[in-house]
Amino acid sequence: MTTSKSITIDGTDFPFEVIRNKRAKNGKIYVRHNKVEIVAPPFMPLFMVRDIIKSHHGWILERQAALLERRAASPLVCPEHYISGEQLTFRGEACEIDVIETDKVRIKIAFEEKLTIYAPSYLEGKERHQAITKQLVKWLREEARDDVYDAIDHYSPLLSLRPKNVAIKDQKRCWGSCSGKENININWRLVLAAPEVLNYVVLHELCHLEHMNHSKEFWALVEEHMPNYKVHKQWLKEYGAFLKDACGGQD
Repeated sequence: MTTSKSITIDGTDFPFEVIRNKRAKNGKIYVRHNKVEIVAPPFMPLFMVRDIIKSHHGWILERQAALLERRAASPLVCPEHYISGEQLTFRGEACEIDVIETDKVRIKIAFEEKLTIYAPSYLEGKERHQAITKQLVKWLREEARDDVYDAIDHYSPLLSLRPKNVAIKDQKRCWGSCSGKENININWRLVLAAPEVLNYVVLHELCHLEHMNHSKEFWALVEEHMPNYKVHKQWLKEYGAFLKDACGGQD
């Protein structure tokens, strides 16, 4: 359960979100450029949560400043107003957006040389932005699904491993996961990154079908099939926070 709270520090209102998690032992702070979250156990009283935020206030501000600086240098771009000429990073490249107003009821998205959004002319303001974002995310998830299955079809024969089920998710804290039931989940936002980054995450999760850990044997298997995997792992470390904020961020 997530709740929005705030604390007054030095006369300034400082908002943050509290995420209650029964697996959490202590309050753990996650800083994004536009949001501060703290994951806390259900039994931790709110005054203790606020104390943790207050004691880390200086560090949080420094972290946010560093993230904003990195965001300015980020290779990721996203449309803010959905007007022609804006860009969206798609499969690692800045793709120009063309918005065409129509008399149709539904939003349609097509991609050739440009990403074309056919938007109903009756939509305005916040309603328009939310509706286009929702349809764009739906389209991107389908594109991600295609890319994930292409990657699985490539690596599975090489590994002699194949998952029982594949799901395209919107995980908050990870890019992929593999269960003991041999099911893998992949974050759809990876379709915004270069294909090699998505391929790395798919390969990573497929290797977990052989090694359900991060042992030397696991990483050796990853490296065997992607010698430069560390480049893509580092890219996610540097730009993953901005990738998770793309297209409206997460709920």
